[in-house]
Amino acid sequence: KGEPFAETPVESWETVMRVNLTSTFLMFREAVRRMREQGGRLVGITSGQGADRGVAQQAAYSASKAGVVRLVEAIAAEYEGTGLTASALAPSTLLFGDEDASATGVSVEEVASWCVRLCGPEGEAYSGQVVRAYGTADGP
Repeated sequence: KGEPFAETPVESWETVMRVNLTSTFLMFREAVRRMREQGGRLVGITSGQGADRGVAQQAAYSASKAGVVRLVEAIAAEYEGTGLTASALAPSTLLFGDEDASATGVSVEEVASWCVRLCGPEGEAYSGQVVRAYGTADGP
């Protein structure tokens, strides 16, 4: 739900930050603690609003998803060369297969396929990067 920036309550802002950014930080922190010795892959889910541009009346969401991108970049830089990588996946509108023919976006199967790819050996090449999975949409 969108709301004008000037009327955004702090509580709404903080809820969106906790759901999108703080939860990612907490999961990544625990994963890094367990994986830093043997390496591994972290994949953060962002969006076009985080990867490319903010959207009117969605300041909290846009900022939180951009925060996921910066978090991924910071972790990738900190653990570069250790075998522990971090990347971000930015899907457009998710399509579950029951939409009408005019719907645009990316299928959940394609998003899942990207996650598997980023978690595999290929994932090292994407460390610190944002993969845009916009599917049939023209952008975010």
